[in-house]
Amino acid sequence: MRLKLFVRTLLVFMFIIFFVDFIPKKKKTIFIPKNVSAKYIGSLLEDEKLILSKTIFRWVVFLTMSERKIKSGNYELYFSITCLPTVYNLVKGPKVIKVTIPEGFTVEQIAQRLYTKEIISDPIEFITYVKSKNLEGFLFPET
Repeated sequence: MRLKLFVRTLLVFMFIIFFVDFIPKKKKTIFIPKNVSAKYIGSLLEDEKLILSKTIFRWVVFLTMSERKIKSGNYELYFSITCLPTVYNLVKGPKVIKVTIPEGFTVEQIAQRLYTKEIISDPIEFITYVKSKNLEGFLFPET
């Protein structure tokens, strides 16, 4: 009887980890501030419906010894039942996008480059904003 119960529990657990957690999900962008606790991050992720439980998240962080390894920044995360992929992404760090804007580029060319790299969603809005401001001193050459 105990063996059957153990096998059933194991099968349910494996189903959750290997099947349910890999169903395609909608991603959300979230900002993790500097020097915050796993408790705070767990609450933030639970509020955004990216994890089921902040307690499970804290246990996963504790068991993987990841609390001091979590990096701040903007993340694109998916819902995760087990929290393992979420913790892995938070330890790996946010996605960094490098953009080079060659000397002599026009505002339109810069907008197109940023749109291509998916940094901005609307090049026309970017162009309108930039033309209304003076950017002198904001863009530095790479040395």
